[in-house]
Amino acid sequence: MINNRALKSILDFSALLLFMTSLAHAVTDAGGSPYRTNIRINPITLFMGVFNVDADFVVSDAFTLGPSIGILQGSTELTNNTVQISAWTFGARLNYFFSGDAFMGGWYAAPSFSLVPVSITEVVTSVRFSASQLSFAPGILIGYQFMWSGGINFNFGFGATYYSTPSKFTTKMDGSVSTKTTTTPSFAGVFPQVDLSFGWAF
Repeated sequence: MINNRALKSILDFSALLLFMTSLAHAVTDAGGSPYRTNIRINPITLFMGVFNVDADFVVSDAFTLGPSIGILQGSTELTNNTVQISAWTFGARLNYFFSGDAFMGGWYAAPSFSLVPVSITEVVTSVRFSASQLSFAPGILIGYQFMWSGGINFNFGFGATYYSTPSKFTTKMDGSVSTKTTTTPSFAGVFPQVDLSFGWAF
């Protein structure tokens, strides 16, 4: 059963979305969008150690396409050893706006695909083991874009992404042919994808 505090949070969030939608109508009702490019950043991922930036370029009335670049830095404790994990994401995202007009606000579907070079390092009694691997991450989400005058926008969506990164790496000792198996938090499988990005269109 939903308690009063949770219910209040849901109502407050719903009211905020309605308010943002009413403001966004000023742009939606003004005719075709004057914007051709949108730069977006998702500040929520910064709390998870991930920095991500996207660029969207209009390729037709209802479609935008652009690059997506991200950086992940993290570490995990493993039986008195610290495993450092770093990764880049290089990919692209396509946005289809159901209204037929890009950068006018409204619902969108966004398939994406990224290459993910992953590097890990584990230090065992002052001996360094490391490995790297190229993984991939296709995804899809459905969201809603709020667009205001001046090109300021907010994108709110949910979906899923599949990561092929393994949970175990065969790491090699620096300067040696010796290897060991290093276990990392599992990044393999399907994970929720959230779009809570702020953008500027121009």
